[in-house]
Amino acid sequence: MLQFKILFALQFWLLGASALPQWPAQSLHLGAVMRLVDWISSSNTQPGFQVDPQVSLASPYENQTIWQVIFENPKFSKLVKAVKFADSSVEELLDDESQKITFFAVPDWAIKLPPREMRPFLADQSLDLADAIGLVDSLDDDDDDDDDDDDDKERRKKILKALITTILKYHVLPDELDVMELAEISSFPTELVIPFGLDKQPQRIRVESRLIPPSTTVNMFSKVVEPNVWTKNGVIHVLNNPLFPPLTAFRGVYLIMREFSYFTSVTQRSGMTTALDLLYQAPKHEGDHPTFKGAGVVTTFVPANRAFQALPTKLQLYLFSPFGERTLKKLLQFHVVPDVALLSDWVYNATSQDSSVSHVSTTLDSTLLDDTDYNIASSLYPDFLPSVFSPNAHSDVIFTANYSLPTLLKDRCLEVNVVKYNVSLPIPTRPHRTVTYVYVNGQRVAVADIPAMNGAVHVLGKLLDPRKKHEKGMQGNEWEDWEEWLPKWAEGLEDD
Repeated sequence: MLQFKILFALQFWLLGASALPQWPAQSLHLGAVMRLVDWISSSNTQPGFQVDPQVSLASPYENQTIWQVIFENPKFSKLVKAVKFADSSVEELLDDESQKITFFAVPDWAIKLPPREMRPFLADQSLDLADAIGLVDSLDDDDDDDDDDDDDKERRKKILKALITTILKYHVLPDELDVMELAEISSFPTELVIPFGLDKQPQRIRVESRLIPPSTTVNMFSKVVEPNVWTKNGVIHVLNNPLFPPLTAFRGVYLIMREFSYFTSVTQRSGMTTALDLLYQAPKHEGDHPTFKGAGVVTTFVPANRAFQALPTKLQLYLFSPFGERTLKKLLQFHVVPDVALLSDWVYNATSQDSSVSHVSTTLDSTLLDDTDYNIASSLYPDFLPSVFSPNAHSDVIFTANYSLPTLLKDRCLEVNVVKYNVSLPIPTRPHRTVTYVYVNGQRVAVADIPAMNGAVHVLGKLLDPRKKHEKGMQGNEWEDWEEWLPKWAEGLEDD
Protein backbone atom coordinates (compact mmCIF):
# COMPACT_ATOMS: atom_id res chain seq x y z
CA MET A 1 0.00 0.00 0.00
CA LEU A 2 2.94 2.33 0.64
CA GLN A 3 3.90 2.07 -3.04
CA PHE A 4 0.43 3.24 -4.06
CA LYS A 5 0.60 6.20 -1.69
CA ILE A 6 4.07 7.33 -2.68
CA LEU A 7 3.24 7.51 -6.36
CA PHE A 8 0.69 10.24 -5.69
CA ALA A 9 2.86 11.98 -3.11
CA LEU A 10 5.61 12.68 -5.65
CA GLN A 11 5.08 16.34 -6.39
CA PHE A 12 8.47 16.43 -8.05
CA TRP A 13 7.14 14.62 -11.13
CA LEU A 14 7.68 17.42 -13.53
CA LEU A 15 6.85 16.17 -16.98
CA GLY A 16 4.01 18.66 -17.24
CA ALA A 17 6.48 21.51 -16.80
CA SER A 18 8.21 20.45 -20.00
CA ALA A 19 5.04 21.09 -22.02
CA LEU A 20 5.95 24.76 -22.48
CA PRO A 21 6.33 25.68 -26.16
CA GLN A 22 9.95 25.94 -27.28
CA TRP A 23 10.10 29.42 -28.78
CA PRO A 24 13.01 29.81 -31.25
CA ALA A 25 15.85 32.19 -30.43
CA GLN A 26 15.45 35.67 -31.86
CA SER A 27 19.12 36.56 -32.23
CA LEU A 28 22.14 35.17 -34.04
CA HIS A 29 24.70 33.65 -31.67
CA LEU A 30 28.30 33.25 -32.82
CA GLY A 31 28.63 29.99 -30.89
CA ALA A 32 25.68 28.51 -32.77
CA VAL A 33 27.19 29.49 -36.12
CA MET A 34 30.53 27.93 -35.21
CA ARG A 35 28.84 24.68 -34.17
CA LEU A 36 26.99 24.72 -37.49
CA VAL A 37 30.23 25.19 -39.47
CA ASP A 38 31.97 22.41 -37.52
CA TRP A 39 29.05 20.07 -38.05
CA ILE A 40 28.68 20.71 -41.80
CA SER A 41 32.41 20.13 -42.35
CA SER A 42 32.16 16.74 -40.66
CA SER A 43 31.62 13.59 -42.71
CA ASN A 44 29.73 11.89 -39.88
CA THR A 45 26.01 11.61 -40.64
CA GLN A 46 25.10 10.81 -37.03
CA PRO A 47 23.93 13.77 -34.94
CA GLY A 48 26.96 15.24 -33.21
CA PHE A 49 27.24 15.89 -29.51
CA GLN A 50 29.69 18.01 -27.56
CA VAL A 51 30.66 15.50 -24.91
CA ASP A 52 31.19 17.01 -21.49
CA PRO A 53 34.66 15.97 -20.22
CA GLN A 54 33.15 15.49 -16.77
CA VAL A 55 31.01 12.68 -18.16
CA SER A 56 32.91 11.03 -20.98
CA LEU A 57 32.87 7.23 -21.12
CA ALA A 58 35.38 7.04 -23.95
CA SER A 59 36.67 3.53 -23.35
CA PRO A 60 34.94 0.53 -24.99
CA TYR A 61 32.73 -1.51 -22.66
CA GLU A 62 31.57 -4.39 -24.85
CA ASN A 63 32.68 -6.90 -22.20
CA GLN A 64 30.94 -5.18 -19.29
CA THR A 65 27.30 -4.83 -18.35
CA ILE A 66 25.61 -1.48 -17.89
CA TRP A 67 25.76 -1.93 -14.14
CA GLN A 68 29.48 -2.71 -14.19
CA VAL A 69 30.19 0.38 -16.29
CA ILE A 70 28.46 2.84 -13.98
CA PHE A 71 29.54 1.03 -10.80
CA GLU A 72 33.23 1.31 -11.70
CA ASN A 73 33.03 4.95 -12.84
CA PRO A 74 33.33 7.43 -9.92
CA LYS A 75 31.47 10.06 -11.93
CA PHE A 76 28.26 8.07 -11.34
CA SER A 77 28.64 7.53 -7.58
CA LYS A 78 25.29 9.13 -6.72
CA LEU A 79 23.48 7.05 -9.33
CA VAL A 80 25.19 3.90 -8.02
CA LYS A 81 24.07 4.76 -4.50
CA ALA A 82 20.49 5.17 -5.70
CA VAL A 83 20.55 1.81 -7.51
CA LYS A 84 21.99 0.05 -4.45
CA PHE A 85 19.24 1.51 -2.25
CA ALA A 86 16.41 0.75 -4.70
CA ASP A 87 14.68 -2.57 -5.09
CA SER A 88 17.16 -5.28 -6.10
CA SER A 89 15.31 -5.79 -9.38
CA VAL A 90 16.86 -2.56 -10.74
CA GLU A 91 20.45 -3.69 -10.24
CA GLU A 92 19.61 -7.17 -11.51
CA LEU A 93 18.16 -5.71 -14.72
CA LEU A 94 21.18 -3.48 -15.36
CA ASP A 95 23.55 -6.40 -14.71
CA ASP A 96 21.64 -9.06 -16.66
CA GLU A 97 23.82 -10.22 -19.56
CA SER A 98 20.84 -11.76 -21.35
CA GLN A 99 19.16 -8.35 -21.76
CA LYS A 100 19.53 -5.79 -24.54
CA ILE A 101 18.25 -2.56 -22.99
CA THR A 102 18.73 1.20 -23.09
CA PHE A 103 19.69 3.06 -19.92
CA PHE A 104 19.67 6.83 -19.45
CA ALA A 105 22.47 7.43 -16.96
CA VAL A 106 22.80 10.64 -14.95
CA PRO A 107 26.28 11.72 -13.72
CA ASP A 108 26.89 13.21 -10.29
CA TRP A 109 27.06 16.80 -11.50
CA ALA A 110 23.63 16.49 -13.14
CA ILE A 111 21.84 15.29 -10.01
CA LYS A 112 21.05 18.76 -8.79
CA LEU A 113 18.24 21.30 -8.62
CA PRO A 114 16.65 22.21 -11.97
CA PRO A 115 17.87 25.40 -13.69
CA ARG A 116 16.77 28.64 -12.09
CA GLU A 117 14.47 29.54 -14.99
CA MET A 118 12.50 26.33 -14.45
CA ARG A 119 12.04 26.72 -10.70
CA PRO A 120 8.98 29.05 -10.88
CA PHE A 121 7.09 26.20 -12.56
CA LEU A 122 7.81 23.70 -9.79
CA ALA A 123 5.73 23.07 -6.71
CA ASP A 124 7.30 24.35 -3.46
CA GLN A 125 7.26 20.84 -2.03
CA SER A 126 8.87 19.30 -5.12
CA LEU A 127 11.48 16.62 -4.57
CA ASP A 128 14.19 15.65 -7.05
CA LEU A 129 16.60 12.74 -7.29
CA ALA A 130 19.26 14.71 -5.41
CA ASP A 131 16.87 15.18 -2.49
CA ALA A 132 16.00 11.48 -2.56
CA ILE A 133 19.66 10.52 -2.37
CA GLY A 134 20.10 13.04 0.44
CA LEU A 135 17.30 11.32 2.32
CA VAL A 136 19.17 8.03 1.92
CA ASP A 137 22.16 9.67 3.63
CA SER A 138 19.96 10.96 6.44
CA LEU A 139 18.53 7.48 6.99
CA ASP A 140 22.05 6.11 7.21
CA ASP A 141 22.85 8.70 9.87
CA ASP A 142 19.69 7.75 11.77
CA ASP A 143 20.97 4.19 12.10
CA ASP A 144 23.26 5.43 14.89
CA ASP A 145 20.40 7.16 16.70
CA ASP A 146 18.97 4.78 19.29
CA ASP A 147 16.21 7.23 20.19
CA ASP A 148 14.61 7.01 16.75
CA ASP A 149 11.57 4.78 16.46
CA ASP A 150 12.52 1.63 14.54
CA ASP A 151 9.07 1.18 13.02
CA ASP A 152 9.01 4.77 11.75
CA LYS A 153 12.51 4.38 10.31
CA GLU A 154 11.56 1.22 8.45
CA ARG A 155 8.42 2.88 7.12
CA ARG A 156 10.46 5.80 5.76
CA LYS A 157 12.91 3.40 4.14
CA LYS A 158 10.12 1.52 2.38
CA ILE A 159 8.63 4.74 1.04
CA LEU A 160 12.01 6.04 -0.12
CA LYS A 161 12.87 2.71 -1.74
CA ALA A 162 9.61 2.78 -3.70
CA LEU A 163 10.32 6.37 -4.73
CA ILE A 164 13.84 5.72 -6.02
CA THR A 165 12.86 2.43 -7.68
CA THR A 166 10.09 4.25 -9.56
CA ILE A 167 12.47 6.95 -10.81
CA LEU A 168 15.17 4.49 -11.90
CA LYS A 169 12.83 2.18 -13.79
CA TYR A 170 11.67 5.21 -15.77
CA HIS A 171 15.29 5.56 -16.99
CA VAL A 172 15.27 2.10 -18.62
CA LEU A 173 13.89 1.15 -22.03
CA PRO A 174 13.29 -2.56 -22.70
CA ASP A 175 15.00 -2.41 -26.13
CA GLU A 176 18.53 -1.50 -27.21
CA LEU A 177 18.24 1.79 -29.13
CA ASP A 178 21.04 4.00 -30.36
CA VAL A 179 20.57 7.74 -30.68
CA MET A 180 19.61 7.51 -34.36
CA GLU A 181 16.88 4.98 -33.57
CA LEU A 182 15.61 7.23 -30.78
CA ALA A 183 15.16 9.98 -33.35
CA GLU A 184 12.90 7.89 -35.56
CA ILE A 185 9.77 8.01 -33.40
CA SER A 186 8.42 10.30 -30.72
CA SER A 187 7.78 8.07 -27.71
CA PHE A 188 9.06 4.85 -26.18
CA PRO A 189 7.86 2.54 -23.40
CA THR A 190 9.97 2.27 -20.25
CA GLU A 191 10.34 -0.44 -17.63
CA LEU A 192 8.03 1.50 -15.29
CA VAL A 193 4.49 0.16 -14.90
CA ILE A 194 2.07 1.84 -12.51
CA PRO A 195 -0.77 -0.55 -11.55
CA PHE A 196 -3.50 2.08 -11.53
CA GLY A 197 -2.31 4.25 -14.41
CA LEU A 198 -2.55 3.69 -18.16
CA ASP A 199 -4.29 0.35 -17.69
CA LYS A 200 -0.99 -1.22 -16.56
CA GLN A 201 0.73 -0.27 -19.80
CA PRO A 202 4.39 0.87 -19.49
CA GLN A 203 4.90 4.55 -18.79
CA ARG A 204 6.44 6.33 -21.77
CA ILE A 205 9.10 8.93 -22.50
CA ARG A 206 9.07 11.56 -25.22
CA VAL A 207 12.12 11.97 -27.46
CA GLU A 208 12.85 14.93 -29.71
CA SER A 209 15.87 15.44 -31.96
CA ARG A 210 17.23 18.44 -33.86
CA LEU A 211 19.74 18.62 -36.68
CA ILE A 212 21.02 22.13 -36.02
CA PRO A 213 22.48 22.26 -33.49
CA PRO A 214 22.61 18.46 -33.24
CA SER A 215 20.78 17.33 -30.11
CA THR A 216 18.50 14.71 -28.63
CA THR A 217 16.20 15.67 -25.78
CA VAL A 218 14.11 13.40 -23.58
CA ASN A 219 10.88 14.74 -22.08
CA MET A 220 11.75 18.22 -23.40
CA PHE A 221 14.11 18.90 -20.50
CA SER A 222 16.89 16.28 -20.32
CA LYS A 223 19.48 16.41 -23.10
CA VAL A 224 21.75 13.59 -24.18
CA VAL A 225 25.32 14.80 -23.58
CA GLU A 226 27.01 11.52 -24.49
CA PRO A 227 25.22 8.99 -26.71
CA ASN A 228 25.84 5.38 -27.66
CA VAL A 229 28.03 3.95 -24.92
CA TRP A 230 27.81 0.30 -25.96
CA THR A 231 27.94 -2.41 -23.33
CA LYS A 232 27.50 -6.18 -23.17
CA ASN A 233 23.77 -5.92 -22.39
CA GLY A 234 22.71 -2.70 -24.07
CA VAL A 235 23.52 0.94 -24.59
CA ILE A 236 23.95 3.91 -22.24
CA HIS A 237 22.96 7.48 -23.09
CA VAL A 238 24.21 10.06 -20.59
CA LEU A 239 21.75 12.85 -19.67
CA ASN A 240 22.32 16.29 -18.21
CA ASN A 241 19.19 16.05 -16.02
CA PRO A 242 17.30 13.13 -14.43
CA LEU A 243 13.99 11.99 -15.86
CA PHE A 244 10.83 12.26 -13.80
CA PRO A 245 7.87 9.93 -14.22
CA PRO A 246 4.84 11.81 -15.54
CA LEU A 247 1.96 13.14 -13.52
CA THR A 248 -1.64 12.57 -14.52
CA ALA A 249 -3.03 14.60 -17.40
CA PHE A 250 -4.57 17.13 -15.01
CA ARG A 251 -1.76 17.43 -12.49
CA GLY A 252 0.89 17.81 -15.15
CA VAL A 253 -0.70 20.96 -16.58
CA TYR A 254 -1.78 22.20 -13.14
CA LEU A 255 1.87 22.70 -12.17
CA ILE A 256 2.30 25.18 -15.03
CA MET A 257 -0.17 27.81 -13.97
CA ARG A 258 1.46 30.50 -16.09
CA GLU A 259 0.58 28.63 -19.28
CA PHE A 260 -2.55 26.65 -18.39
CA SER A 261 -4.34 28.49 -15.58
CA TYR A 262 -7.46 29.01 -17.71
CA PHE A 263 -7.75 25.32 -18.51
CA THR A 264 -7.16 24.07 -14.98
CA SER A 265 -9.55 26.67 -13.56
CA VAL A 266 -12.28 25.67 -16.02
CA THR A 267 -11.68 21.98 -15.29
CA GLN A 268 -12.12 22.45 -11.56
CA ARG A 269 -15.02 24.88 -11.91
CA SER A 270 -16.87 22.45 -14.19
CA GLY A 271 -16.38 19.52 -11.85
CA MET A 272 -14.37 17.64 -14.47
CA THR A 273 -11.19 16.95 -12.52
CA THR A 274 -11.92 13.23 -12.27
CA ALA A 275 -12.21 13.07 -16.08
CA LEU A 276 -8.49 13.88 -16.29
CA ASP A 277 -7.07 12.89 -12.92
CA LEU A 278 -6.76 9.92 -10.57
CA LEU A 279 -7.76 10.39 -6.94
CA TYR A 280 -6.52 8.12 -4.18
CA GLN A 281 -9.22 6.31 -2.20
CA ALA A 282 -8.06 4.93 1.15
CA PRO A 283 -9.07 1.33 1.96
CA LYS A 284 -12.14 1.11 4.16
CA HIS A 285 -11.06 -2.02 5.98
CA GLU A 286 -7.75 -3.31 7.20
CA GLY A 287 -6.15 -5.58 4.64
CA ASP A 288 -8.00 -4.02 1.70
CA HIS A 289 -6.06 -2.46 -1.16
CA PRO A 290 -6.41 1.22 -1.96
CA THR A 291 -8.41 2.19 -5.03
CA PHE A 292 -8.35 5.12 -7.39
CA LYS A 293 -11.22 7.19 -8.74
CA GLY A 294 -11.02 8.95 -12.06
CA ALA A 295 -9.54 8.54 -15.53
CA GLY A 296 -7.33 5.49 -15.84
CA VAL A 297 -6.73 6.21 -19.54
CA VAL A 298 -7.38 9.55 -21.24
CA THR A 299 -6.10 11.82 -24.01
CA THR A 300 -6.50 15.55 -23.51
CA PHE A 301 -6.10 18.36 -26.03
CA VAL A 302 -5.22 21.23 -23.70
CA PRO A 303 -5.72 24.82 -24.88
CA ALA A 304 -2.99 27.10 -23.58
CA ASN A 305 -3.93 30.40 -21.93
CA ARG A 306 -3.41 32.26 -25.18
CA ALA A 307 -6.13 30.13 -26.78
CA PHE A 308 -8.70 31.54 -24.35
CA GLN A 309 -7.24 35.05 -24.55
CA ALA A 310 -7.59 35.02 -28.35
CA LEU A 311 -11.37 34.66 -28.10
CA PRO A 312 -13.51 37.76 -28.60
CA THR A 313 -13.78 39.72 -25.35
CA LYS A 314 -17.56 39.39 -25.23
CA LEU A 315 -17.28 35.62 -25.63
CA GLN A 316 -14.76 35.41 -22.78
CA LEU A 317 -17.11 37.35 -20.53
CA TYR A 318 -19.98 35.06 -21.49
CA LEU A 319 -18.11 31.79 -20.95
CA PHE A 320 -16.82 32.78 -17.53
CA SER A 321 -20.18 34.09 -16.36
CA PRO A 322 -22.95 32.03 -14.73
CA PHE A 323 -24.86 32.24 -18.04
CA GLY A 324 -22.09 30.53 -20.01
CA GLU A 325 -21.02 27.96 -17.43
CA ARG A 326 -22.79 25.06 -19.14
CA THR A 327 -21.44 26.05 -22.57
CA LEU A 328 -17.90 26.28 -21.22
CA LYS A 329 -18.15 22.78 -19.75
CA LYS A 330 -19.38 21.39 -23.07
CA LEU A 331 -16.48 23.02 -24.90
CA LEU A 332 -14.05 21.48 -22.44
CA GLN A 333 -15.62 18.04 -22.81
CA PHE A 334 -15.04 18.32 -26.57
CA HIS A 335 -11.29 18.44 -25.86
CA VAL A 336 -11.19 15.20 -23.82
CA VAL A 337 -11.00 11.66 -25.25
CA PRO A 338 -11.84 9.05 -22.60
CA ASP A 339 -10.39 5.52 -22.47
CA VAL A 340 -7.84 6.19 -25.22
CA ALA A 341 -4.15 7.10 -24.99
CA LEU A 342 -3.02 8.59 -28.31
CA LEU A 343 0.55 9.54 -29.08
CA SER A 344 1.71 9.99 -32.66
CA ASP A 345 3.55 6.64 -32.59
CA TRP A 346 1.37 4.69 -30.19
CA VAL A 347 -2.34 4.22 -29.56
CA TYR A 348 -3.96 2.32 -26.72
CA ASN A 349 -7.71 1.76 -26.44
CA ALA A 350 -8.71 0.62 -22.96
CA THR A 351 -12.12 -0.56 -24.20
CA SER A 352 -10.85 -2.83 -26.96
CA GLN A 353 -8.90 -6.09 -26.93
CA ASP A 354 -6.90 -5.14 -30.02
CA SER A 355 -6.23 -1.58 -28.81
CA SER A 356 -7.34 -0.13 -32.15
CA VAL A 357 -9.09 3.20 -32.52
CA SER A 358 -11.60 3.60 -35.35
CA HIS A 359 -10.02 3.89 -38.78
CA VAL A 360 -6.34 4.14 -39.74
CA SER A 361 -5.42 4.97 -43.31
CA THR A 362 -2.49 6.12 -45.43
CA THR A 363 -4.26 9.09 -46.97
CA LEU A 364 -4.44 12.64 -45.69
CA ASP A 365 -6.38 15.77 -46.49
CA SER A 366 -3.99 17.76 -48.70
CA THR A 367 -5.13 21.06 -47.17
CA LEU A 368 -3.23 20.11 -44.03
CA LEU A 369 0.03 20.12 -45.96
CA ASP A 370 -0.10 23.67 -47.34
CA ASP A 371 2.39 25.04 -44.81
CA THR A 372 4.61 21.96 -44.74
CA ASP A 373 7.77 23.54 -46.16
CA TYR A 374 7.75 26.40 -43.67
CA ASN A 375 6.85 24.20 -40.72
CA ILE A 376 9.56 21.65 -41.47
CA ALA A 377 12.14 24.38 -41.91
CA SER A 378 11.20 26.06 -38.64
CA SER A 379 11.48 22.78 -36.77
CA LEU A 380 14.92 22.00 -38.20
CA TYR A 381 16.76 25.28 -37.91
CA PRO A 382 17.11 28.32 -35.65
CA ASP A 383 15.49 31.52 -36.88
CA PHE A 384 18.42 32.65 -39.03
CA LEU A 385 18.78 29.40 -41.01
CA PRO A 386 15.53 28.64 -42.92
CA SER A 387 16.12 31.38 -45.47
CA VAL A 388 19.44 29.75 -46.36
CA PHE A 389 18.55 26.07 -46.34
CA SER A 390 14.81 25.52 -46.65
CA PRO A 391 14.48 26.06 -50.42
CA ASN A 392 16.64 23.00 -51.08
CA ALA A 393 15.62 20.82 -48.17
CA HIS A 394 14.07 17.57 -49.25
CA SER A 395 11.18 15.89 -47.46
CA ASP A 396 9.15 12.75 -48.08
CA VAL A 397 5.94 11.70 -46.38
CA ILE A 398 6.75 8.32 -44.87
CA PHE A 399 3.65 7.70 -42.76
CA THR A 400 0.15 9.07 -42.27
CA ALA A 401 -2.67 7.94 -40.03
CA ASN A 402 -6.21 9.20 -39.47
CA TYR A 403 -8.11 8.55 -36.25
CA SER A 404 -11.70 9.30 -35.24
CA LEU A 405 -11.76 9.66 -31.46
CA PRO A 406 -14.92 9.82 -29.32
CA THR A 407 -15.03 12.69 -26.85
CA LEU A 408 -16.93 13.17 -23.60
CA LEU A 409 -19.71 14.67 -25.73
CA LYS A 410 -22.10 12.08 -27.09
CA ASP A 411 -21.83 11.62 -30.88
CA ARG A 412 -19.09 14.24 -31.16
CA CYS A 413 -15.70 12.96 -32.35
CA LEU A 414 -12.30 14.49 -33.00
CA GLU A 415 -10.56 13.81 -36.29
CA VAL A 416 -6.85 13.39 -35.63
CA ASN A 417 -4.25 13.20 -38.41
CA VAL A 418 -0.63 12.16 -37.89
CA VAL A 419 1.93 12.93 -40.60
CA LYS A 420 5.58 11.85 -40.58
CA TYR A 421 8.26 13.19 -42.91
CA ASN A 422 11.80 12.11 -43.60
CA VAL A 423 13.71 15.37 -44.02
CA SER A 424 17.28 15.65 -45.32
CA LEU A 425 19.56 18.68 -45.54
CA PRO A 426 21.06 19.90 -48.84
CA ILE A 427 24.69 19.16 -47.96
CA PRO A 428 26.93 16.33 -49.20
CA THR A 429 26.43 13.99 -46.24
CA ARG A 430 22.61 14.37 -46.51
CA PRO A 431 21.87 14.07 -42.77
CA HIS A 432 18.22 13.48 -42.08
CA ARG A 433 15.68 13.27 -39.33
CA THR A 434 12.03 12.37 -38.89
CA VAL A 435 9.57 15.22 -38.41
CA THR A 436 6.10 14.46 -37.01
CA TYR A 437 3.05 16.69 -37.10
CA VAL A 438 -0.26 16.06 -35.36
CA TYR A 439 -3.47 17.76 -36.45
CA VAL A 440 -6.82 17.72 -34.67
CA ASN A 441 -9.88 18.85 -36.63
CA GLY A 442 -7.51 20.50 -39.09
CA GLN A 443 -5.61 22.47 -36.45
CA ARG A 444 -1.94 21.72 -35.99
CA VAL A 445 -1.10 20.75 -32.43
CA ALA A 446 1.38 23.23 -30.90
CA VAL A 447 3.14 20.73 -28.62
CA ALA A 448 2.34 17.08 -29.26
CA ASP A 449 3.04 13.77 -27.56
CA ILE A 450 3.42 14.70 -23.90
CA PRO A 451 3.11 11.45 -21.94
CA ALA A 452 0.95 11.44 -18.82
CA MET A 453 0.68 8.82 -16.09
CA ASN A 454 -2.81 8.04 -17.36
CA GLY A 455 -2.51 8.83 -21.05
CA ALA A 456 -1.38 11.73 -23.20
CA VAL A 457 -1.52 15.51 -23.42
CA HIS A 458 -1.38 17.62 -26.59
CA VAL A 459 -1.16 21.42 -26.30
CA LEU A 460 -3.27 23.65 -28.55
CA GLY A 461 -2.82 27.28 -29.51
CA LYS A 462 -6.57 27.67 -30.28
CA LEU A 463 -9.78 26.23 -28.89
CA LEU A 464 -11.35 23.56 -31.03
CA ASP A 465 -14.48 24.61 -32.89
CA PRO A 466 -17.08 21.94 -32.03
CA ARG A 467 -19.12 22.39 -35.17
CA LYS A 468 -18.88 19.87 -37.95
CA LYS A 469 -17.12 20.90 -41.16
CA HIS A 470 -20.27 21.69 -43.13
CA GLU A 471 -21.56 23.84 -40.25
CA LYS A 472 -18.54 26.16 -40.11
CA GLY A 473 -18.24 29.44 -41.90
CA MET A 474 -15.66 29.66 -44.66
CA GLN A 475 -14.23 33.10 -43.90
CA GLY A 476 -12.96 35.14 -40.99
CA ASN A 477 -12.38 34.21 -37.38
CA GLU A 478 -14.42 31.11 -36.58
CA TRP A 479 -15.46 32.59 -33.21
CA GLU A 480 -16.58 36.03 -34.46
CA ASP A 481 -20.17 34.88 -35.02
CA TRP A 482 -20.32 32.82 -31.81
CA GLU A 483 -23.58 34.49 -30.67
CA GLU A 484 -25.37 33.00 -33.68
CA TRP A 485 -24.44 29.37 -33.05
CA LEU A 486 -22.60 28.65 -29.78
CA PRO A 487 -25.47 28.97 -27.25
CA LYS A 488 -27.77 26.97 -29.56
CA TRP A 489 -25.08 24.31 -29.98
CA ALA A 490 -24.72 23.89 -26.22
CA GLU A 491 -28.47 23.81 -25.68
CA GLY A 492 -28.82 20.95 -28.15
CA LEU A 493 -26.48 18.68 -26.17
CA GLU A 494 -27.52 16.33 -23.44
CA ASP A 495 -26.21 16.85 -19.92
CA ASP A 496 -24.07 14.07 -18.48
